[in-house]
Amino acid sequence: MQKTTGTIIVCNLGAYALLKSKVAAEKLVLLEPGESAEVKGAKVTAIESVHPGRKPLMFIVEVDEVSLFHGSDSGYTSDLEEYRGRAKVAFVPVGRPSPTASVEDASEWLGLLDLAPLCPYMAPKRKHHASKRDFKRNRLMSK
Repeated sequence: MQKTTGTIIVCNLGAYALLKSKVAAEKLVLLEPGESAEVKGAKVTAIESVHPGRKPLMFIVEVDEVSLFHGSDSGYTSDLEEYRGRAKVAFVPVGRPSPTASVEDASEWLGLLDLAPLCPYMAPKRKHHASKRDFKRNRLMSK
């Protein structure tokens, strides 16, 4: 996909190691936790993730007045406190296949980041109804 679109890839050390021989250096941005990079008008900030791997990351992406948090497939971490108010919308994992994410973690993130819109992902279809109950119980869903 990168070769077809020419897009720039922002990644952690593990992904960088896999991609550096396949993607032109000017199209690959390596970030460490706490670092930011400007990419085509977007500020991308890397946040340390709770997940197995080589320096896994979560991201906040800011473009003008729009700001998004992407939780990768991380579990909850109170380190996000320092980013309170930076993102207006959050994409957070709520379960499998992630070994560290859960609906409860998503609920913690909602309170910690002061977010209104929350976009959960990684919930297997066969658990949809249980997840829906969990979402309501954890205040992630109003209806």
